[in-house]
Amino acid sequence: LLEPLLEADDSQTVFGNGDTSDWKNHGTPMCGLAAFGDLRPLFLSTAAWDQRHRLESVKLLDAVHAHDPPNYGFVTQEAIALPEIEKPDRRRVFCMAITENSEHNVGRPSAWSSAIDASTSGSQEDGRPRRVVLVSAGNWENFRPNYRHLETNRQAPVQDPAQAWNAVTVGAYTERRDITEADPESQLCVPVAPEGGLSPTSRTSCKWEPSWPIKPEIVMEGGNLAQHPTLGIDFRRSLEDLAPSGTFQTATGTPFTTMNATSAATAHASRLGGQLLADYPELNAESVRGLLVHSA
Repeated sequence: LLEPLLEADDSQTVFGNGDTSDWKNHGTPMCGLAAFGDLRPLFLSTAAWDQRHRLESVKLLDAVHAHDPPNYGFVTQEAIALPEIEKPDRRRVFCMAITENSEHNVGRPSAWSSAIDASTSGSQEDGRPRRVVLVSAGNWENFRPNYRHLETNRQAPVQDPAQAWNAVTVGAYTERRDITEADPESQLCVPVAPEGGLSPTSRTSCKWEPSWPIKPEIVMEGGNLAQHPTLGIDFRRSLEDLAPSGTFQTATGTPFTTMNATSAATAHASRLGGQLLADYPELNAESVRGLLVHSA
């Protein structure tokens, strides 16, 4: 599915070892969603598929080489530059679903978010090249008994560097309500979020200082969670998007996996950005950003 859309020289890394492989089975599912969206409708359709945008990837993280936090911004800028150097004439939308907690979670700029702002505006470069950069809002993962849908999410601040002013920050909502697993425990579960509601995994800027931008600017499908009457909140694959798996070529791997949360949502938003560029190749970066935000 991905090979026709991701050539070998379009898969790069910021590390000198040249290893572009998927580390935590994160990039591969995101590529699938960024290319096709949820695979279920694709597999159920008999119509021809008109694929009008392609993929590039840059590996930012691996299991061995940890970046120093003060260098996150520089490394991200390096990752943005690599595909531009390789194919300078391509129009592209950048998608990053890596965030972390920091003291800047009230909305204040950080070195990382400032680097993204500089890259999107081109303020540090000759000719000021504009770019469309999509960043995930970050995930809420602490589903203890005191979790309350919406109330807890409103208290969970968007993570660094998604407070960047010029980036389009992507949160997650969900339309998934049907738990189709047939085992007895799954049949006792009910979905946490209502149809069209905020995904239980999504963070918000509700508790930010009022002087900072409202984030996220757009929400896309990020899946739902299941509420068991005695076991609490749990994951169910039927409440998540189907995507290609990065473990397909391993001994225990399977060709498909599911993906949820703001990483999935950011991949969906980047697909929407790619479709906009395919339909309207004359648009500048500000117009693509504006259409993404106004579509919300």
